[in-house]
Order: sequence, then structure tokens, then C-alpha cells
Amino acid sequence: MKLSQQFLYSLYSFKRVSAFRMLKVGKPIGYVFFLTLLTMIPVLLGMIFDTRSTEAIGTLPLPVELLILYVISTSIKFMDVSILAFIGLGLNTYLKRKNIQYRHTWALSAYAITIPTLVLAIVENLGLVLSGDYVLYMAFSTVMLYIILQAIPKPKARTT
Repeated sequence: MKLSQQFLYSLYSFKRVSAFRMLKVGKPIGYVFFLTLLTMIPVLLGMIFDTRSTEAIGTLPLPVELLILYVISTSIKFMDVSILAFIGLGLNTYLKRKNIQYRHTWALSAYAITIPTLVLAIVENLGLVLSGDYVLYMAFSTVMLYIILQAIPKPKARTT
């Protein structure tokens, strides 16, 4: 499945996203890189067209500054997904699901952050300042993960 399809499904189809838990680990990792790049487009354009200050890092050439910014942003996004995956284990216990492991919650967390990440990127690019934006971001992401975990079909009871 293409990254663009994964992105679109993560915007509206929680049932479909719940099936993404079975993807190989490379797909969610690639998706985090894609999502970070997508949300950085306004920042990248702003730096290229000099509407934002490029003195933040120093006197490095613009491509190097953009690369450093992308690496830092992606690293933060991976930490967010990992934290959310641990929260997902708790949600999984609350939902009394026995067949979900950390690797599943990590993959689902990568898709659960899509809408909160886009909302936060839009808010920041509009120049609005929210106090406690990270707490709101993680709370919204946790709600999204909870909805996705609920969409996972329960295993059928075995009859013997």
C-alpha cells in the first residue's frame, strides 16, 4: 500500500487503520518519515523564500539547515510514537485485548498521530500559540489511538 493511501485512510477510516497493525515494521517507520516531511512543507517553503528566520541554526548553508531540521523533527516524532505506543499498551489492557503487542501499538500509534500532527502544524503555521500544546497533542493522539484500538475486531470464540 502506498504512503499516500495510508495517509488518507488514517484521516477517516479507523477500521482500515486497525488492520495496519499487521504491516511489517518498515511501513509505519516510512510513514513517520513521510508525515514529518509533509508537515514540514510550509516551514521548508518559508525558509527557502526567506519568510522565516534562517539564522536559527547559524551560518550553515540552507540545504544543511533543512536537513538538520528534518532529522530533529523526525526524531521527536519517533519519540512521540514510542511514548504513545506505551500508552497504547495501557489502553489495550483497559480494553481487555490479549492479542495486541507493543509492536502492534507502535504501528498503530504511527497512524494515530496523523490528525493531531496536521492540526498542530496548521495551528503553528497560522502563528497561533497554544499553552500546553504538547499535552493537547498527546491527549488528542491518545484518543485517536483508543478509537483505532476499539476498531480492532475481537477474536472469534473457539468452539471445541
